[in-house]
Amino acid sequence: MDKLGRKQLLFAFSRTLNDTMFAVRKHVVGKTYPRAFDVRDRRFFNAIMTIDKSDIRKSAGLSVTLRDKESCEYLEIFTTGGANRPRGGGHLAVPSDLIKAKRGVKGVRPSRRPRGIIASPRGFNCTKKFGSPVIYARKYFRKRYPLRVVYYLTRSARIRKQLTGSIGFDPDTGLPREAFFSTRAKAGTFLDRLLYDSGVLLSLALQYGAPATALAKSVARLEDGSPASPVGELIDVIVKEVEAAHQSNSQGSADADVPVKEVRPKKGRGSHLRASRILPNSGRAL
Repeated sequence: MDKLGRKQLLFAFSRTLNDTMFAVRKHVVGKTYPRAFDVRDRRFFNAIMTIDKSDIRKSAGLSVTLRDKESCEYLEIFTTGGANRPRGGGHLAVPSDLIKAKRGVKGVRPSRRPRGIIASPRGFNCTKKFGSPVIYARKYFRKRYPLRVVYYLTRSARIRKQLTGSIGFDPDTGLPREAFFSTRAKAGTFLDRLLYDSGVLLSLALQYGAPATALAKSVARLEDGSPASPVGELIDVIVKEVEAAHQSNSQGSADADVPVKEVRPKKGRGSHLRASRILPNSGRAL
């Protein structure tokens, strides 16, 4: 190979590396991120993931990197679990139920965030007689309206690891027939084996005709009626899927008298899986 060929070969390698990394970025943003998080704003992760491209004319050479340009270390904690602490050594603002109820598709509005509330005349922070400091806010500017806690200030917050549950459906009836945790705790731990066995027992119960509603009434629940464990949350998802399947089957039987053109089923159609992300002790299935 002559000198010109060797030079062009380096450019070809550099371009191949860049194209490969852009494909990896597309997969991470489009597939990996939605499976690991409850996505409210799809533009966020797409904006922070940047690529340091390969350029043989600079010091980078044949090296390409996909990185988080905002250094959001807390993203890994949300998937693996752990303690989240503020960067500057201050406090973390944990929203109360009042703020959580008003959170929209794009998250919390700027006027309802801690800095926005503190900057307004109706908000201020103070230390409670017992417990951690909090941020108060009035509904309106008049003093006759009571103060409401909107944020709790803490030095650190414990984040639980997210679990992923998958449900298998009968191709004929559309009813759930198996359920298991596809993403469990650390391999080899007691919790990992416990979640695996729970999925096996739950699948056997469904296959032997145990009503999903009876299972939902039998599991432990909190005072507000929400499930007390990931297994209970997975069962609640199964109950919703059973109700949806019964509704679909009843609709199909009601339309049975209407003459329709016969359609042959496609070959190779089998039991399909539908995944639901489960948050431990979150009180709801996502």
